[in-house]
Formats: sequence, C-alpha cells, structure tokens
Amino acid sequence: MEQDDHVTDFIRKPLDSSSYDEKWLQKLLFDRPDLLVTEKFDRPIIPICRELPLKSASATVFLDLFCVRDDGKPVLVECKLWRNPQARREVIGQILEYASLLQGLSFSDLEAIVGPKLSVSGPNPIFQAAKAFTPKLIEKDFVDRCHSYLAGGELDLIIAGDGIRSDIAGIRDLLESRGGLASRLSLLEVEIFESQQGDVLVQSTTQMKTQTVAMTVRSPHQMPVEDASAADESVIARSEGKSDWKIQCKQFWQQFIDELKLDHPAQDPPRHSVSNTVRLPFPKPASHITCFRVRKWKIVGVFVILDDTDEGRAYYLQLLEEKDRLEEEIGHVVKFSEKTDWSSNPFISVETTQFDIEDSTQEPAQLEYLHTHLNRFVNALRRRLP
Repeated sequence: MEQDDHVTDFIRKPLDSSSYDEKWLQKLLFDRPDLLVTEKFDRPIIPICRELPLKSASATVFLDLFCVRDDGKPVLVECKLWRNPQARREVIGQILEYASLLQGLSFSDLEAIVGPKLSVSGPNPIFQAAKAFTPKLIEKDFVDRCHSYLAGGELDLIIAGDGIRSDIAGIRDLLESRGGLASRLSLLEVEIFESQQGDVLVQSTTQMKTQTVAMTVRSPHQMPVEDASAADESVIARSEGKSDWKIQCKQFWQQFIDELKLDHPAQDPPRHSVSNTVRLPFPKPASHITCFRVRKWKIVGVFVILDDTDEGRAYYLQLLEEKDRLEEEIGHVVKFSEKTDWSSNPFISVETTQFDIEDSTQEPAQLEYLHTHLNRFVNALRRRLP
C-alpha cells in the first residue's frame, strides 16, 4: 500500500491465528457492515444483533449476525474458518437451518425473538435499531416489507470466512445436493493483512452467489380475537373465599399487570378477571390465556382453553405432537388434557404447586414464575398458530 510517498508492505494473516478468529470476524462485520456489501448487494445492510438464539427441534442454536437491508429484507450472516471440508459442510447446514427457523414467521414473531437481544426500548425495537442507522426509514413500509419477506421465505444468507475461494466447485456441488434452497446465498471471502507497524487491512470479496429459488410458505394468519365468558375460571372463583383475601388477590394481580413485559408485540396485555385470575385475549382457535392462583389446591399457573371445533382440535394435536419442543422453549412441563371436569374443550397448562399462596413473602417468587412462564407460553403458542 502506498501512502504519503511511502510504500507499506502488508502480509496476509490467517483467520485462525491467536489474534484473528471467528469471534473477531463476527465483531468486525457487525461493527463494519460495509464489508458485507458487494456490487450485487445494492441495498445497504444494517446490523441488528449478534448471537441470536433460535429454537431448533433438538436444541438452541445461535446465528452469528442478524441484519436487515434498508427495505426490511432479513440478512443472516454466519462466520466460519474454512480449515477442512467438514467445517464447510457444517456451516452450510447451519445457515440453511437458521433460514428454515425464520421463514414463514410474522414480523411480530420476529420481534419476540430479536427484541430481548436489543438495548432499544419502546415499541418496534427492530425498526428503531434500523432507523438509528438509516434515519429516513418509514416504519409502516419497513415492517410490511419485512413481514412479506419472512412470509415468502425470502432471506439473504451470507457465509463469511477465509479460504472460500479454494474450493468453489465443491461448495457449489454441496449446495446443489442439498436442494430446496429458498434464499440467496453468498460466500464472502474475508482476507486480513497486517503491516510490520501493526496496521490492519481487511478486504472482502464475494466469491459465489446462488440464484434465488422460489418456494411457497404458508402465510401466518391470525383470526380476530373474540371475548369469551368467564366460565372456565368459575371453578377457580368458587374455590376462593371473600373479604380481605380478595383485596390481597386484586393487589397481587395489579402488580402482576403493572410489571409484566411481554416479548410478543402483537399480544395485548392482561386484564382483571374473576377472583384470583387475569386473562389475555388470544387469537382463534382459542379466545384467551388465563393466569391463575388457587388457594385451596396451592396451584399457580397459566392455561389456555381451545375451541371445541375442528380447528381447535387440530391445533391441540399439533401442539401435543410438539410437546417436547414446547417444554424446551417454555422451560417447564406442559400439561395436555382433551377435556377437564369443568370444560369439554381441549386444555393446555403450565402450573406448579411449589408456593404457599397465602404466604405474602412468597409473592415476589410467584410473580417471577408467572411473568417468565406466561411470556414463554405466549411466544411458543403464537409461533404455532394455524
């Protein structure tokens, strides 16, 4: 490199050295998203978060970088050192899995996943994070386009690392053997050069791009929420006495409502219901989710009752089939009942008997339990709405 009539020699450094590794590359690309831009990527890429946790069928996986273009199109970036063919196969499988976990989600579903990773407060944190980079963004257009890209499975995928150009043919063959690719995938070669003075030069070039392959993804659809009667809570009401206990319960649930923070932006807040319960409206094939405490049986929990219709039973069976994954996402045993003593409708709950409900010193722990498991319950069920 020539600078001020002086020529500085730069020597290429491998990314697997002690100074430069995958974590270093991940941070570099997050801080300098312009390195992700090539002549084909005509729209700017905006970094949103690092190490995004995604729930797979068997475990939680972590996407290195979640980004968006300024038109709302999601961009997934995975950093990998290409030391051997096995690493190449693994990273391609990983990024395709990440794409499959995100495609078909609604924008609200995406916010529920990404929101906890952001320091931005207030509504629509993804848009706010993007707007910080591109102030001229219009919220409605951005959200609508991002939702459309997700619903159609249109994502941009980038694998960034060193040594990519050494086996382009092998990578292309591997991709073709996978089949069913729904998004444009690009392989980004990142080279690091260092001078004797310690200056660092980074060069990125796109080595290969795949053509976008169209696919059909069922668009998320939510039926309008209808209010329901309190019949399913009546058994709880009958088990509670009157007088000061009701006042104590009302104060407990008011604190619960005041302190509740839900990840899913489409979920309306709870409201007081009968006696020792609150409930939240929920889309069909249900009508609401109930949070409850039963003093007589010392039970604290969350439940949803599904409609006694073909749609309700199908949704129940779908959730039952995914019971193990639901329990992993919620972090709790999930109970399924086709009917109860007080309702003939399918019933799903998360509940515990670990608390002495009448002991006011245990109320903070009860609130934490309900806040945590209601939030996870909502996210898990909304993600699977028909």
